[in-house]
Amino acid sequence: MNQAGWMLVSALVLGFLPPATPVCPWEMAELENWSNVDTWLPGEIPATNASVVIPAGKKIVLDAPIPRLLTLTINGTLVWGNVDGIRLETSYILVNGEFHIGSEDCHFDKTADIFLYGQSNAPEMVSDFGRKFIGAASGSKLEIHGEQKQSWTKLVETVEPVRMGSCGYVYDSRDENLGTRLGLHIHVWNFDGTVYDTHQYNTAGTSGQKKAKNMVKYIAGTPAGKIIAVAVYRTMGVPSPIFDELYTSIESLGGWKIRDVEEFEPYVLLAETGNTSNAIDNLNKRYGVAGGLDASAALPIGDLVFKVTSISYNTNYFDETIFRVVHKVGAFPRLSFLHNVSSWHKGDEIVVASTDFDWKQAEIRTIVECTDCADNQVRVDGDFRYSHFGEVTFGVDERAEVGLLSRNIRIEGELQDQCYNFTSEEGYLCDRFKRDTFGGHTQILKGAFARIEGAQLRYMGNQHEIAQYPLHFHMCDDVPGQYIRNNVIRDSNSRCITIHGTDYLEVSNNVCLNHLGHGIFLEDSAEQNNTIHRNLVIGTQHGNLLYTDRHKDWCEIREYCNLLSSIWVSHPNNIVTENVAAGSDGYGITLTFSDRPLGLSLQRQKDRGLYQDRSTRYIKVKDFSKNVIHSNKKDGLWFDSRVSYGQTEDGVFIPENAKIGLNYYSPREPPNAEGQLVETLLEELTLYKNDERNSWLRCGNVAIVNSSFADSRISYLAAHSTAETSCDVRHSIFIGQTANKGEPLTYIFNDPQFEHLPKSERPRHHFDQSFAEDRP
Repeated sequence: MNQAGWMLVSALVLGFLPPATPVCPWEMAELENWSNVDTWLPGEIPATNASVVIPAGKKIVLDAPIPRLLTLTINGTLVWGNVDGIRLETSYILVNGEFHIGSEDCHFDKTADIFLYGQSNAPEMVSDFGRKFIGAASGSKLEIHGEQKQSWTKLVETVEPVRMGSCGYVYDSRDENLGTRLGLHIHVWNFDGTVYDTHQYNTAGTSGQKKAKNMVKYIAGTPAGKIIAVAVYRTMGVPSPIFDELYTSIESLGGWKIRDVEEFEPYVLLAETGNTSNAIDNLNKRYGVAGGLDASAALPIGDLVFKVTSISYNTNYFDETIFRVVHKVGAFPRLSFLHNVSSWHKGDEIVVASTDFDWKQAEIRTIVECTDCADNQVRVDGDFRYSHFGEVTFGVDERAEVGLLSRNIRIEGELQDQCYNFTSEEGYLCDRFKRDTFGGHTQILKGAFARIEGAQLRYMGNQHEIAQYPLHFHMCDDVPGQYIRNNVIRDSNSRCITIHGTDYLEVSNNVCLNHLGHGIFLEDSAEQNNTIHRNLVIGTQHGNLLYTDRHKDWCEIREYCNLLSSIWVSHPNNIVTENVAAGSDGYGITLTFSDRPLGLSLQRQKDRGLYQDRSTRYIKVKDFSKNVIHSNKKDGLWFDSRVSYGQTEDGVFIPENAKIGLNYYSPREPPNAEGQLVETLLEELTLYKNDERNSWLRCGNVAIVNSSFADSRISYLAAHSTAETSCDVRHSIFIGQTANKGEPLTYIFNDPQFEHLPKSERPRHHFDQSFAEDRP
């Protein structure tokens, strides 16, 4: 017997076998092709607007593009084929059987798109799920496994804007006194970056028609071989007959989107006169969105990059047009990261978090080709408007987080261009948010098995109804082995990830960017033993579903509201580690409990024999460590208050889910009123640049240990929860001001209309090291 044979026999005798090659879902036996007529009864492939039902026992592989469906119900098995570019459009996907896109051992590496469409009155709906959803019913299996990528990392070098005096600077219109007339602004450059001419045409004024004619003549008279940039400042005015000539003139430069520009919509054009082949024009449609929008374009010519940006508001007068010329080294900066990002590719989008007080300084960029990048580096398609810190300063790690926003499995909810309403409540939402907030949602029910990783979800969630969130485990009880991992949830209408009546779920390495209402949300103050680990949350904004989501000005009784949080922890018996809450209009992370389970979970816990009144007051925090909290408008960490279960206090009824009073937290062993007091530890936290305070705690023997506090006017403020409890901070550092200076201001504004401005130079530090007697 040869050597290889002896090795095989030895392996068999010793019980060792080479690892089996994983079987990918599309390689499963008995699969029938969707595109095959014989797969379907009565011998017809589903056509446009078909309501498709895959029968129990039937196994189908989606092997080719398909038309838009009305509905899709999977009672058998549907496997996404190993095919690139398939798009599935439907009003809902109901999974009673199995739905597979890749597997844990065989990740799907092509592109796949799921588009959920429909309005709030669509007749296509299912009990327990509603409309516009991916739903996993009891007994079903949902497996979504996209490419494995580094979800997020940190800068290791500070990124600075290209400004006067810095490397790469050639020209910036903000350094000139050019005025701000309504209408169209023009810059013309020579190829070497020197300014040939500039003009502003007030087409929105009383002499708008004359100005429009002058602009047509100006464009016609600009010689060939120049770089021309056009930007709308606030509004072009009311269209008149001369505008057709103006539109034609701009179209002659390559500005094909100019006719679609409406009031308060930013538009830009960059082109070489006499050569429309490289023209770039961008329009950012408002679609009812309130506040600021921007549109930009960049045109590389030789070693230079010509750039134009239009910023438009429909709520105030912060509008701006910016014309710039920078060297390529500055226009396509190279970023260096803490981790290997070789899984990030050209065309992927990233978000770089703010490291200043204002979370809205987070900036999105697209990765471009880089021939001189190491495995921990990329180049992006534009220099930055704000600085993003990339250092450990005075022992405080204030390096900007950078999240990957692109995944190869993309799930998107349809939103209408204009807000609509069929009910008075929907009318209120249109008035409040100025846009459609009825997106898609994903819901997992008890008895289902779901693992979701490597997906990108956008325009999901729904402000119209509770229980309709981008990713939502709903009343599932114990779910060991199931997870939501390494996903991107972006531009959500309601939350990011919701754990409701569910225990032992893993939520890890997700990136959440821009959502209404609490971000990662433990709903009923009954969810336990869940792991919330290494998630990055940016852009938490007020929603309307619960009192605590709402801004206080939206509530008749203001004290019930305004506890918005990026990570909402409503029960102490959970693991919350290594997360980053990097920007909220409210708080970063809250630990706020109810005295009894809320909503459906009260009876659920009673049925399981797990109900004990006020138990959350007496349970130690299981693990709250290594979390980073910065750039939040209110406090970074809030450990206080309770959530009402619909109770009466001091003779006043307080509705369910309203914020109520003090927390009376007093951890004990065993966890009841008669137990012995024990200490809860919050460990290795980093808190900086939170606008009001880095932390507020109502302490019940709560100790913060080995933590860093910096760059906030108040870093730590605490009070006792009861007469017999104490507060403690040990082995921690407090830094009044670090090397992270952010964006200095020439003027300091205290008026609320200027709250969007960076505030790092505010003279408002109060560093108080005093203690109350022997008990801090």
